[in-house]
Amino acid sequence: MSLADCTLALVVSVLLYSSVILAKPTRSVSDPKVEVFKQKLLTSLGYKEAPVVRNINSSIHEQRAMIRKYKEHIKGRMNIEEERYPETANVYKPKDSFEIQPDYEQSTAANLFLSYDIQEKQPEDPHMETIISRAHVKIDLKESNNLTAQIKVHSDNADEFSNLLTNEFVFSNIPTNANVVYLDITSLLRTWLESPTEKFGITISFTANISQVLKINSKKSSGKAFRLDFENGMEPVLEVFSYRKMILGREKRQASTATSRRDCVKGDGENRCCRFRTHISFADIGWDNWIIRPSGYEAYYCDGECPHRFKMANTFAGIKSLLHMKNPSTFSPPCCVPSKLSPFTILHKEESGKYAFMDLDDMVVEDCKCA
Repeated sequence: MSLADCTLALVVSVLLYSSVILAKPTRSVSDPKVEVFKQKLLTSLGYKEAPVVRNINSSIHEQRAMIRKYKEHIKGRMNIEEERYPETANVYKPKDSFEIQPDYEQSTAANLFLSYDIQEKQPEDPHMETIISRAHVKIDLKESNNLTAQIKVHSDNADEFSNLLTNEFVFSNIPTNANVVYLDITSLLRTWLESPTEKFGITISFTANISQVLKINSKKSSGKAFRLDFENGMEPVLEVFSYRKMILGREKRQASTATSRRDCVKGDGENRCCRFRTHISFADIGWDNWIIRPSGYEAYYCDGECPHRFKMANTFAGIKSLLHMKNPSTFSPPCCVPSKLSPFTILHKEESGKYAFMDLDDMVVEDCKCA
């Protein structure tokens, strides 16, 4: 490879992997290096020009699901600092309480249906999510000998308590001397939260007559069910602990897969082959209206001289370096070029209005060698 070839390789490297953003950038960046990057990214996505997204044609739930998938996909390659709000604790009394007799004759068991109006909902902003830390139903017992309880999540109507089953578990071996039990429904509430009904309804099936287990004043017939009047303060309450957070949080510098590498800065005195870093902000080039994450592109490139046996990419590079040292007028030195590349992943809005993410291969220079 001649000196002219090395110069050409350097120019291509700079064009593909770097840009110079002014101290006070504007949205009309016209640097030719930036234009090369923009065209490379658009070509990778199958676009001739930046898409114009006027409407989002997916539900908030679908958008949130795609953002979560993107977060899981880039795990380990992008450091994200979690942004979460303080945890809140809410205690809910049941809006409706019914005893529903099973279809079959079994005098020693019954189903308790409880309906709660809860405030925990997924936010309207798809970039945020509500996390249920823990949730349980607190029940004051009259007696608890060998009590087993089975909990199911259902619709918000007691007459339809057998519908919309999402999960169930058996809670057994309650201590004999227990006056209060806590039935853990954390996973059930998390499942319900993804596609909630108007109210949160559950049934608890006891292996004992409800009147023997719970502190009830009276029952009032309501069709197939009996509306329950609990003793003062004895109704089963739902305790929910939750917090909200940004799904992606604040971006931190992208983790590099290369080891023992120090990036160089122009003017730091290092003139040997090295990786240099610049940054392209999507807001500065007017693309932040369709590229959701990340907020910019770390544009690394390779530059510098290749003295004898310095950062040799392979055996052939070592031989070439030796030949150049012995006869520099005949043999050109190795060139400083990218030796390892990794994909650049973006979460973006498609022309159709849907959220999507994609790996753009060989867009990030991980390391530079002499070749």
